[in-house]
Amino acid sequence: MPKNTTYDYCVPNMLLALNNMQRFLKVTKQHCEKHSIHESAFTSFRLFPNMLHFAKQVQIGCNFALRGAYHLCGKTPPKMGYVEASLSDLIDTIEETKTLLLALNPDEFDATINNPVHFSLRTGTKVTYPNGELFLKEYALPNFYFHVTTVFNIIRHNGVVIGKQDFIGSGSAVVEAKDS
Repeated sequence: MPKNTTYDYCVPNMLLALNNMQRFLKVTKQHCEKHSIHESAFTSFRLFPNMLHFAKQVQIGCNFALRGAYHLCGKTPPKMGYVEASLSDLIDTIEETKTLLLALNPDEFDATINNPVHFSLRTGTKVTYPNGELFLKEYALPNFYFHVTTVFNIIRHNGVVIGKQDFIGSGSAVVEAKDS
């Protein structure tokens, strides 16, 4: 079995989570249509007053996917022009993020594996991780999953019927229905 690369630990996992998030946003859109709920009830919802709203959680989740992957390739992440007026806009944002991730060359992902990763936070604080592996494990993936999980929790909190399997997805597993 070949050795896993940084790409293997990053992009396929992010794509699985982005696909799942995109799917539960589509279920949320259907829920809104079925129950005559204005989408802004979701897109502007916060779990707690000092937390960012739903639409921003989707955007930041996508942003962490791109920042994580691009920094591992030694590249500057693209600036996305986020439009978040509706659930459809957010679904499109996820699609654009997936397209940008798939456009990266897997061979470039080990560019920083043994080298420092430098970046600035939106506050202007400069951050350096000693190497790409620690950047991925300690920063990129935890932040990415935090925001995807928050999106999931907002949807569940507001009554959309999704569960743990929707969050996890099936990935490469073949799932067969149990005979009744």
